[in-house]
Amino acid sequence: MRYKNLKLFAGISLVELLTVLAIIGIVTTIATPSFVGLIQKFRAVGEANGLAGALAVARSEAIRQGAPVTLCISTDGTTCATNENNWLLGWVIFATPLAAPDTRVRLRVQNRWKGTDQLVATAATSAIVFNRDGFPTGLPAGAVTFQADTSPPNPAARHCVTLSLTGRRQVLAHGKGCP
Repeated sequence: MRYKNLKLFAGISLVELLTVLAIIGIVTTIATPSFVGLIQKFRAVGEANGLAGALAVARSEAIRQGAPVTLCISTDGTTCATNENNWLLGWVIFATPLAAPDTRVRLRVQNRWKGTDQLVATAATSAIVFNRDGFPTGLPAGAVTFQADTSPPNPAARHCVTLSLTGRRQVLAHGKGCP
């Protein structure tokens, strides 16, 4: 009498459970590599856009203040690192007022990015100085390209930031102007 309506309380069988788990495992195995690539791509885009934003701030501050502004690699947030070429170590933007050229005013600091990715300038550039007109001065080979590479390497996720002699910056994807 107690077990009269046993069918009403029936759950799933072990075979059904194992089938569903097998399907979930197969879908996960197929989707994981493309998900990792997507994460790497978003990471490279974020790093490239971060540098492009810093370039825009430095240029606009140079025009606004009518004085040179320097964007440079900085590992401590206070001084420029001259022997480095990986911009993901961090950077700092300094204004150099014309009234007191031996003083430097920190405008913005970007701390070290987490991870082991690389954001390297093609022509070993550790500092960029924008003059009062917003033009970058002293660029090697006229223009400079910064290349964001992920770790582990994934060429499809690579993004570049180009800075021209006029101060124009562009973020480019791999295959669309980025080698």
